[in-house]
Amino acid sequence: MIYLNSNKNLSSIKTELLVAMIFLILTLIGSIIFFVFFIFLILFVSSNSGFSGPPIFVSPFGLLALVFFIPALIILLRVREMQDAADRGDVEKLKSMNSLGVAIIALLLTGIIPGIMLLIAYSEINQLNTEMSQVDPMERIGALKQMLDEGIIGKEEFESKKASLLKTANPMESKVDDMRKLKEMRDQGLLTEEEFEKMKSKLLSKF
Repeated sequence: MIYLNSNKNLSSIKTELLVAMIFLILTLIGSIIFFVFFIFLILFVSSNSGFSGPPIFVSPFGLLALVFFIPALIILLRVREMQDAADRGDVEKLKSMNSLGVAIIALLLTGIIPGIMLLIAYSEINQLNTEMSQVDPMERIGALKQMLDEGIIGKEEFESKKASLLKTANPMESKVDDMRKLKEMRDQGLLTEEEFEKMKSKLLSKF
């Protein structure tokens, strides 16, 4: 699980997802109003004419309401999960839920605005894919520690991911700054003494 709260693109992605959610909710409300209105219309016509039309759910108006309601509801739930992931900075979850197909369906069946917002968000989330590979593992550990302190992840998850990141860390550039960063992380409790010594030895070997 990759967390990154400081990524500058996450702010705009959260805004786009929020706008999409608002208009999806409006689509749901509109579908319900449309459906209820024609329920009363059909009942009124039936009571005054004595004509018993087709069941409301299989009438053209009922089917039309469902065509808009069901996709809007499904996409809204998905976008809500994506919004939660973006709020947590969980880029891995955000990437796993990112779908061009969902954005296109939203554009066709739920309205232009939510569709466009999801298309824009899709592109920006894809951009996160390349940016994540450039993030310093030490920064990721700091972000994970923040998640641990906030109770979003457990101690075991933190230690497991931290161990994985420490294995992939390759402190080659700005060695003095990296040494200072390691010391700060040890002092803050992000690294144990043993982990600090291992990383320090790795750094010293590059001098």
